[in-house]
Amino acid sequence: MNYIFSDIGNTSIGFFYVDPSGRKVLKKAFAGTDLSRELKTMLAELSNDRVTIYVSSVNSENCKSLVNALRDYSGRVYVQEIESYMVKDKVDALGYCVPNLDILGIDMLFDVLGSEPSTIVADYGTASKLMPVNKDKVFLGGMVGPGLGLLNRSLFKSTEKLGNYSVSLPPDYVNYSTEGAVTSASTFGEAFKVHAFYEKCCKDLKEDMKLVLTGGDGELILKAMERLGYRDGTYDPYVVYRGMSKALGIYGEELLEKK
Repeated sequence: MNYIFSDIGNTSIGFFYVDPSGRKVLKKAFAGTDLSRELKTMLAELSNDRVTIYVSSVNSENCKSLVNALRDYSGRVYVQEIESYMVKDKVDALGYCVPNLDILGIDMLFDVLGSEPSTIVADYGTASKLMPVNKDKVFLGGMVGPGLGLLNRSLFKSTEKLGNYSVSLPPDYVNYSTEGAVTSASTFGEAFKVHAFYEKCCKDLKEDMKLVLTGGDGELILKAMERLGYRDGTYDPYVVYRGMSKALGIYGEELLEKK
């Protein structure tokens, strides 16, 4: 049996699997596009045995798109969407305490399970999510806001003279150009926020916390932080997939460790 983990967001769909040679494969497809080509490539890299795709989804329409794209593989590919209640017992077994498990989004749950004790996960996708987990593996709650693309688009839609600028890292955190000033407010602005959040948590919890950035724009936020002289964080694209791996008991943590 082969396994693929799929993290379905509002903007993109991520896929993780381990090929027969033991190579970790991480792919991303944009939602709303034809998934058939991407799926064909992935399934060709796996053996002809049955494939189970475990899905963590926050967007039902994008989940339906994935299922529709797999119609030609009926009999070989099985899709299982994971709900929080399905892994509730595993949360306790892994030693994590998630007080709001009954209402927590599955994407955030896997971010929590994919983290180590004394870690702040900053997940930047369509939405931005800041999630501290203390030394006792207790999830302390989250801060959820718009992602970088939404920040830029909100100005474009709500003002008359500001453009729909793409997400990018401008030369500095202050800029003379309108585009530079707008993109700085999202990238550098979020970098300031993440760093302040990190320092506040370390102080209040009296712990030497780790800061891990993940998600589609997590690496860009890390670069912005480094430009500002903040070198507290690391980038890890596997956090949510590590959480899925631990919860489902598939692959083993060693295959998802950072190198």
